[in-house]
Amino acid sequence: MASILGTLTSLPAYTLFHISWLLHSLRRPLILVSLLCLLSNPSAAIAKCKLFYTTFLYLAFCQDKKFTIPKDDASQHFSTEFGGTASSAPSSFKTKKVIVIRHGESTWNDTFNPGGRNIALFILFYIPNMIKAIWTEAYFFVSGKESESWFFDSALSTKGVKQIEGLRKFLQKEKLRLGSGNFMDEREEVAIQELLNVG
Repeated sequence: MASILGTLTSLPAYTLFHISWLLHSLRRPLILVSLLCLLSNPSAAIAKCKLFYTTFLYLAFCQDKKFTIPKDDASQHFSTEFGGTASSAPSSFKTKKVIVIRHGESTWNDTFNPGGRNIALFILFYIPNMIKAIWTEAYFFVSGKESESWFFDSALSTKGVKQIEGLRKFLQKEKLRLGSGNFMDEREEVAIQELLNVG
């Protein structure tokens, strides 16, 4: 059992060693091909370089984690009808309908977040997944695909595509229930109708 566990935990290092060895062996042809690709589409290469630079600056200097919660209680601006504490909504307020749907899992999420995966497996395959992500990003860079990125404004992962397909199937099924009175309450039915109107 201990030998099997030792073998499994050494797999990322073993994989990393062989990939490094392969890249080292092929470095000259890879550099030459990459330069030719970059020179064939310099505007895409410049756009990607700007993106990398902006991303680096953001990661180095962003203040996202220093957010402070406002001292004023936001609920005082909303009536009890909307979950607030005000006795009535101010007459100057206009209502607006906002529909929020979280995007499906992206390639960035797949690389950096365990999601529903086993934590041990996520840690075990973190390095190979990171190598895959960097390799894909490098491919986008040399192939002139300036709008494609694994890390920035990422596309959906395989799991993310399945999640979106699941939402579509759910809404198609719920569409058949509209007007049937089978919803838990009227708000649920209204929410489903609004989502269907968006699509």
